[in-house]
Amino acid sequence: MTSESVTRLSAILSDRLPGADPQDLAAAIAGSGVSRIGLARLVGRLAEPSAARWPHTALSGIVPFQLATALHAAGIILGVPGCSHCGRARVLELYGSPEPTCHSCAKRNADGSSARGPRNRTSLKACPAGRHHMGRTARLCLPCADEQATAVIEAAVVEAGVPTGRARTIVAETATPPRALRQIARWLQAGGSLADPGAGTVVIQRFRNRLSTQLPAIKHTTCPSCRQPRAALRNRDGDDLVCLNCYFRRHREICRSCRREKSVAWRDEDGWAWCGNCRATHPEAMKPCSLCGRLGTVAARGDAGVIGHCCYTYPQDECRSCEQRRRVAVRTEDGPLCQRCATRPLEPCVRCGEVRWIPRLKTRGRAGWCVICVELPVLLDEDGLAAGDEAAAGIGEPGAVCTGCGTKNSVVYMPDGQRCQDCRMVAMRRREGCSRCGRTRRVFFDPGICADCLGIDIGGVCAACGMEDLLYAEGRCASCELARRADRFFGGTGEPGRAVARRLAASTRPVSTMHWLARSPVVPVLADLLRRPEPLVHEDLDAIVTPTRTDGRTDRRQAIENARLILVASGILPARNELSHRYETWAHQVLATVEPASERWLLLQFHRDQVLPSLQSRCRSGKATTGSLSWAQKQLRGAADLLAWWRPKGGIADLARADVDTWLAESSTHYGARDFLLWAIRRGLVDFPRSAVPRRPHKSPTAIEDHEVRADLVRTLLHDEGYPTDIRVAGLLVALYGQHLSRIVRIECSQVETDADPVRIKLGSQWLELPEPFGNHLRELIASGPRRRTPFTDQTRWLFPGYGAGTHLSASRMGIRLAAHGIRATPMRNMALFQIAATVQPSTLGRLLGLHPVTAVKWVNESGGVYANYWSQFLAEGHSGDDDLVDLEDGDADDEPDEDPLDLLDELGIQ
Repeated sequence: MTSESVTRLSAILSDRLPGADPQDLAAAIAGSGVSRIGLARLVGRLAEPSAARWPHTALSGIVPFQLATALHAAGIILGVPGCSHCGRARVLELYGSPEPTCHSCAKRNADGSSARGPRNRTSLKACPAGRHHMGRTARLCLPCADEQATAVIEAAVVEAGVPTGRARTIVAETATPPRALRQIARWLQAGGSLADPGAGTVVIQRFRNRLSTQLPAIKHTTCPSCRQPRAALRNRDGDDLVCLNCYFRRHREICRSCRREKSVAWRDEDGWAWCGNCRATHPEAMKPCSLCGRLGTVAARGDAGVIGHCCYTYPQDECRSCEQRRRVAVRTEDGPLCQRCATRPLEPCVRCGEVRWIPRLKTRGRAGWCVICVELPVLLDEDGLAAGDEAAAGIGEPGAVCTGCGTKNSVVYMPDGQRCQDCRMVAMRRREGCSRCGRTRRVFFDPGICADCLGIDIGGVCAACGMEDLLYAEGRCASCELARRADRFFGGTGEPGRAVARRLAASTRPVSTMHWLARSPVVPVLADLLRRPEPLVHEDLDAIVTPTRTDGRTDRRQAIENARLILVASGILPARNELSHRYETWAHQVLATVEPASERWLLLQFHRDQVLPSLQSRCRSGKATTGSLSWAQKQLRGAADLLAWWRPKGGIADLARADVDTWLAESSTHYGARDFLLWAIRRGLVDFPRSAVPRRPHKSPTAIEDHEVRADLVRTLLHDEGYPTDIRVAGLLVALYGQHLSRIVRIECSQVETDADPVRIKLGSQWLELPEPFGNHLRELIASGPRRRTPFTDQTRWLFPGYGAGTHLSASRMGIRLAAHGIRATPMRNMALFQIAATVQPSTLGRLLGLHPVTAVKWVNESGGVYANYWSQFLAEGHSGDDDLVDLEDGDADDEPDEDPLDLLDELGIQ
């Protein structure tokens, strides 16, 4: 390329592009790559009338196309002139047409129709199969290749578990171009699989995504890094294809300008990285504004030259669709359109008939209404149908404010007004008798009118059961979709899996159960257990090694234990008390470390004869708690510590009374060995009486709440708002009746009679009548159901269900929740028992509150009440047959009858 040709062409283009810099023109021409001969021929063509307006208009040939592309890349012209027929920027030729066209459009007549003649059949030959015609020089019959590719893809779909006839229909409905089908078939023949999400080219990924909407076995393309569904994965990071966000996140560099770690938008000639914001302010991208002369970024180019953002103003006009004055995006024959309406198809409104934008996402029950009509209030005429525009005239637009709660966020237009998302959920589930037709339907307005009587299509009818509800995948309601997903997860694992699926499908909270299926780590563990061919036993779950996560950390054992609870609740595994099993596992681990063998044998006998039977007895009676487990462990550990302390001095037979006093005096924790010493005395292993082993010194409760604080708390829980129902009931049981948290969480629904007047609850051996409004709060707790949103908790027998299937809430978790609301359980319970025991007989206290007789007498003695001498009087009357346990229900301490406990509570100021 000679400098003379560049100079001549730069001079010609300077006249045709007044605002262009001659130096920029010369640089763009020199960098276009056009040969010297081609440039000289173009200079000669520019004198012809057909090229008088190039580069503003199209010109045939590859040289004008290359130069126009170079000028556009340099920012001198706004775009490359395109084909006169299809408008695409391509290399153009005349092909006998009056205007240049691309090769795809070929020769055109003056009216735009194709000017091609009929094909010459003499240049064709039969394909190898003899069913189609193909060119003489062609090596591949495209119709045969398309049929073969379709057959290969249909076979792959059949492998995914679809019948042959259905597979053919699914492949036909994907509407994939033949060239893409051939590419997918070649990939499948090379060993590709449709079940591998993210594999293959972009064409293959998009085809798999279309199949995933109809085939559960084929997964949607998901980024392996962020685990988010994507349309296609184009960027390769090492051996994996990742989405654009993850690629930019992993390939960030320090920007040369702002010195921040950002994604690379451009590299300068030195190879330095520049971010997008700094690239816009780079000196090479800055041009002087033709209006004010300031240097800045280019906003537009006109006949006067470059216009910067400093002086450019976007044109605004009234949009003909939404009738709002906004920035004009496009001007049509009917009027201007804003950016929002220009990017959406315009359709006739079913209410006013005008061709406007029809919003889809925020209209429920106003389908087909335009953006103007959907914001007007819906009024009813005499027939109960939606009135026209004249009925709403003069009312004005209410604005995007929820008519239910007054919020302004995420408003959806419902038949009876605007609703926020929460109010919309309530409205879509409102079912009453329609005031027009009398059927039980989803209704709106007051009195309720169904959608059919309103003449409005609200939708939301389940395709499976016909119930009017919020719809989820494929037009099914939450319950039907839950049943489908549960069967997909567990239906193919045999009868045990189907039992779990049926139990999940019966959930009263299907939405939260679907979230649990999608996110809980228990689901894969449960599915793996159900796929085992042999029947499940508890030992199979005990033998599972805790899995290791991909980040190197160890998963909690809780997922396996929750799977065990679900299997027990579904009847697949027999019930087993986990506290006893946990203690046995722990005891065997501890005993294995004891040396010598004689001490290990002695501790094993103590474990079998005393500790384990006592814990199992409490488990069978339902009274075992985590405290029972801790006490059993403390007994065995205390015995092992005692033997280890005495080992240098001799065997257990040499243990004397003074040695026991020395051991117990060293620390209060050594009293854990007291039961072991009593067991050794009964077995004759030591030579001193039972009286030589003292009891742990009894201390009065130090944590006692103030009486006024208790009274204020009771009044607040009874009458004030702002407390969850379960916290209100549990707090009242603590503050009114001094119930321990371990007993509160074990209350069953069968221990409450809400139909009685007043409401009754059984905390001990007899029913206790509750004062109002405590009874109403208890009714509300039972009516509202479990607070937990995990599966298998909606049919529980517990008043306070826990997270695990068939379990109740733990006492520690209940204590944490009460403390979050300012309720200190231990001091409040001590104060309640201290105050009640001052005026109530021990027998009454034990029968109504479920206290052991010894515990009831201790509280009466501690409070110094009127029945403080009850125990001594009772023994003096000759009822001292058993020193360890006395049944106080055989008689009363005094001849006076028991007072009414409700009257006593009134005197204490708890009403």
